[in-house]
Amino acid sequence: SDGIFNPSTYLITGSGTNTLSVASGATLDVGASTFAGNYSAGFTTRTLTSGSTVDYNISGPQTIDNTLTYSHLSTSTGNTKTFGGTTIISGNFTNGSSVTLATGNNSLTFGGNFTNSGVALNAGSSNIILDGTATQSIAGFTTTGGVSMTKTAGVATLQSAVNGGTLTINGVGGTLNLGTSLTHTFTGAITVTNG
Repeated sequence: SDGIFNPSTYLITGSGTNTLSVASGATLDVGASTFAGNYSAGFTTRTLTSGSTVDYNISGPQTIDNTLTYSHLSTSTGNTKTFGGTTIISGNFTNGSSVTLATGNNSLTFGGNFTNSGVALNAGSSNIILDGTATQSIAGFTTTGGVSMTKTAGVATLQSAVNGGTLTINGVGGTLNLGTSLTHTFTGAITVTNG
């Protein structure tokens, strides 16, 4: 644990049990344009243990693999990082300096903090979901899609302005804190059923 594995642009192929497992505290770097460019489909079991991090970190464009359920996810070294589909991040998501995120209008679920040191997130028509039980700090974003808070415990606090389509608060036991001195804009229905 607490190690970093950086394969650069090399392809690592699965063998034996064909299991790729990243321990809590460890970081797995993605140095190719895609996850599969570093870690072959031969890894039929891919386990990202709670507390592990995957970092997409080359200076060129990259596609973030949506078939993985990430614990912590980070991007770095600039350029555009594109989500390959609906993506679930159960832990923290850190977007690095000069990185532009392209959601492809796919849904994103944040279970931990969303920290953005890169270009402001314009998520197209993506649905953004704040989930889980952890205390969360959420950077601002814009989407014409829905924003949902489905937390069952803990508080999600918005750190800067959020612009969205609809807002749904349906987290039994969770709390959405709108932050301090911020203006949020939603163009559609606001529905509060729990939370």
